[in-house]
Amino acid sequence: LLQQAYQEVWQAMQNKDIKKLKQLFAYSGRAFAYVTSSTEDKVLNEHFVDITNGANFKMQPINWQAYEANIMNKGRMVRLVNKSDFDFSPLLYSRGNNALAGLAPFFSLINGRFVIVI
Repeated sequence: LLQQAYQEVWQAMQNKDIKKLKQLFAYSGRAFAYVTSSTEDKVLNEHFVDITNGANFKMQPINWQAYEANIMNKGRMVRLVNKSDFDFSPLLYSRGNNALAGLAPFFSLINGRFVIVI
């Protein structure tokens, strides 16, 4: 289920489907907006600026064998981390000039589905 959640985000990023991404990041967007006295839309637009403005934006394929689950907060949150470098998420993309960037969301299992919470 966690891989499916990552794949759904990856596909939305690949398709530059900002509406879908805002839906997937809704919980975390609301929380971040609340703690920063901002708005959900502003927070999410800042998250996805590379996708919307990057002419050289290209998602990197996910090698599932390179990642393992990192469980946190007494089992309430999880994310996938690269076994060799914990800074790398499966949601990696290039911005041109061989520069890699990515999103590294934290998920929680809510009503039988992994949802991005941070």
